[in-house]
Amino acid sequence: MSVEPITVAGFAALRLRTPAVVCTVVPELGGRLVGLARPGGRQWLYRPGGRLRLWRNRPGDPFATSTHAGVDDCIPTVEGCTVDGRRLPDHGEAWARPWTVTAAEQGIALAVDLPGLRLERTLAATDRGIALDYRLVNRGRRPRPWGWAWHGLLAPRPGDRIALPADVRRALPTVWKLPGMAAGSWAWPRPAPGVDLARLDLGGSGRYAKCALGPLGAGRAALVGADGQRLDLAWSAEVAPWLGLWITRGGYRRQHCLALEPATMAADRLDRGLAQAPVLAPGAAVCWRLELSLR
Repeated sequence: MSVEPITVAGFAALRLRTPAVVCTVVPELGGRLVGLARPGGRQWLYRPGGRLRLWRNRPGDPFATSTHAGVDDCIPTVEGCTVDGRRLPDHGEAWARPWTVTAAEQGIALAVDLPGLRLERTLAATDRGIALDYRLVNRGRRPRPWGWAWHGLLAPRPGDRIALPADVRRALPTVWKLPGMAAGSWAWPRPAPGVDLARLDLGGSGRYAKCALGPLGAGRAALVGADGQRLDLAWSAEVAPWLGLWITRGGYRRQHCLALEPATMAADRLDRGLAQAPVLAPGAAVCWRLELSLR
């Protein structure tokens, strides 16, 4: 295994390389992962227009102005809202802040200080990919409700399918642009004739859908290619018992991508999910893990 400093699109980055994976992280852009592939294999992370273009955002920026490339972390909310009189920005407070590199030898350890919270994430190699170990600390004097979602934008290819545990039968829609679809519980994976969410088929172009699946007994999901290449996710379901799924087929900013989002709750807005949200006591910490395996 090696970790080397490189430059990506004009920004300082770190590249972790093993015989099983090549992973690239840009610390100053929200700790963003911008590359994930087997050596010589498929690039799994989404890049708008197929090109990796990066720029710097500032705290409070609308997420629509972000690069929409690769992976960031949404914390303590996904959708902007107000909690305890404090406005939480769109997609949370971590993606638009620079993260600090705390170690880059046996892995890539990063940290970011948020209002009242500290998020630490260590990226290390595994036999088949990488593991992301998270630690969240409440630095304040009050209990803090919080939400987290791994905002992993992936680049789909023809014939791709999503594989989920066999007990997943229903999906809870949160936002969608699908003609004739109503609120409530959708059947997984085919909520309507001509729509197959597992096959990333929304029944036409210019559409999108976001839904939550769970609560899950086991944190597992995969994106499987027609050629047999696959990306497997495994995570701590006791901390993040939900999976968010986002699919856009040109309906959002003309993008064609999907996101598999392990998450702490079904709601995207923390203010609407307070009854379900975990609460971190003052001075307390919580840890969880997400593993990404490339096969």
